[in-house]
Amino acid sequence: MPKPPSGTTQVRETIELLSTILVENGTSLVHAEHFRLAKFDKNDAVPVLWRLLFELLYFCQFGGIDLAAIQARSYLSTEERCVYVKRGLQERGYLSRVFASLPNDASAGSRELLLAFAWLFCTEDITDKFMNKCTSPLEEDVHFLHQDQLSSIESSVAKPSVQRSISDPGSSVRNLLMLNGKLRLNLRRLYALQQEEARLTYKVHNATSGVSLSPELNHLTLTEVHLLRHPEKLKKMLFLLEKDNERLEHLLSWKEQEDVFWTWMDSVLQLKKKEATNAPSVDKSDETSLVYLTVMPSIKQDIQHCRQQLIDAILSYESIIEGLEDLWHSKKFEVSSLELDNLLTLINMEISLQKANLIMIKPRSSSCTKRLPKFILQKPCNKTKRSNLSRERGDPGLSPPTDIQSYTAELHNQISKLESEISKMQSDCRLELDLLAQKIPSAVCIQPLALQKRLAR
Repeated sequence: MPKPPSGTTQVRETIELLSTILVENGTSLVHAEHFRLAKFDKNDAVPVLWRLLFELLYFCQFGGIDLAAIQARSYLSTEERCVYVKRGLQERGYLSRVFASLPNDASAGSRELLLAFAWLFCTEDITDKFMNKCTSPLEEDVHFLHQDQLSSIESSVAKPSVQRSISDPGSSVRNLLMLNGKLRLNLRRLYALQQEEARLTYKVHNATSGVSLSPELNHLTLTEVHLLRHPEKLKKMLFLLEKDNERLEHLLSWKEQEDVFWTWMDSVLQLKKKEATNAPSVDKSDETSLVYLTVMPSIKQDIQHCRQQLIDAILSYESIIEGLEDLWHSKKFEVSSLELDNLLTLINMEISLQKANLIMIKPRSSSCTKRLPKFILQKPCNKTKRSNLSRERGDPGLSPPTDIQSYTAELHNQISKLESEISKMQSDCRLELDLLAQKIPSAVCIQPLALQKRLAR
């Protein structure tokens, strides 16, 4: 039986698989040895990892690593590429101060570059994006079969020379108008070609109706018709499909083995922490030089100004807070036990007085209700009966009859006055009780149960 691979061999195989996946998806050549050198912070792997990070950031932004990425990598200087990578990672949330302080000449810092690569590879789900790119549908896309013709056409088209005339603004305006007209003309041509493509596609589908290679359709697709007319290009398509299948197999294998890589990355992080005690500290004198985001130049001064305003506001209220604390501590020990007993006695006396007042108010109101006259409504009759009625009421002679509505209104006024007096007395008593309770620490003023029931009525 073959021996199972050891830990080191398995790690190396997993990293080689990762390197193969990266190269298959358009990145520059990277070996497993570069990852091993970066773990121990060797400078030989620095240029390769800077280039790899640049290409992966381009892939995350534009969805592919094409010829433009290679041209941009060769056109930009080393410092510009490093600043581009630092800024791109900061925009995505990677705020490592050690990574931001790496030299822009790509001379050192391979371990930090490896950690940044692992963070970007994990947070952006690059393997899933690679897989989605492999599984793109090929039914209606025939451009990959004409890459040679398209490249020759692009090379034959001459690039227009841009002439800038700063001294003559009129010519600049005319040049812009001419470019605007050309752009509109090209858009109209593009729209016409798109309509022509739709008509031709309909003709192809209509002509091949009833013949299908897939159960979902009842006609042949453009790619199938093109391959039937040009059978020599079938080999190219099969080669591309086999290549995509191979990439998918590598990605599936990576899904099964990626735990080995992340365990190895954990050992890289532990090694960094172990050597952090002997590593030189980052110079914090100029922290703005480590920020590559689009922030205002005066952001540091603004933050310091706001911080100073906050400190001044806190200091302005600090004296008031200290005065309140001193007042509390002084009042806390001023009340003696004798004064506390006197206050309790006064509170009990006040409560008893309020009870007596409330008891006296109730009979007074009941006596008022008993004295209310009783009016009897009778039909008008002769003078004898009317005089007898007035005599029974005790009215003198020919005095006018009493108005019931005015008398009732007067009684309501008396009742409202009594209620207002009672509520005023209650509020005064509660206020005095609250003032007395504030002078006594941990004192609670509770109304008697009988008084609560009486007020509830």
